[in-house]
Amino acid sequence: MVHKLWKSSHIISSDEDQIIVEDLYVGFNTDMNLLIALEHTDYEDKANGCSVTAIVSKENAYLLSQRHKVSMSLLPEFLSSSQEEHSSLMNPDCNQVQECFRQSPIG
Repeated sequence: MVHKLWKSSHIISSDEDQIIVEDLYVGFNTDMNLLIALEHTDYEDKANGCSVTAIVSKENAYLLSQRHKVSMSLLPEFLSSSQEEHSSLMNPDCNQVQECFRQSPIG
C-alpha cells in the first residue's frame, strides 16, 4: 500500500522486534487525496498481513494544510513530525494510540 503513496511519510510503528508489526503512514494518492494508511504485518503468517486506509478529500486536505499554515506538498511530513514524541512507544495499547491522535493536528 505505502508504495502507492506520493510524498509519503512514516508516522509511527509498533515494536519492530515483534512478530506482528503495525505501521502508520500518510501521503497522497494520484488525485491528491490525503491517505492515512495502517499496515499490519504478520511475520509468522504473511497471509494475515493487510492494510486499511482513511481517505481525506483533496479539498479537506487543502483546508487542513491552510489551518496549519503548511503547503499541501509538506502536509504528510508535517503530520508525521507532529507525532514524533509518540514514536518511542513500545507496543502501544488502544488508549495510548487514541491519545496520540487526541493531541494531533489531525484530530
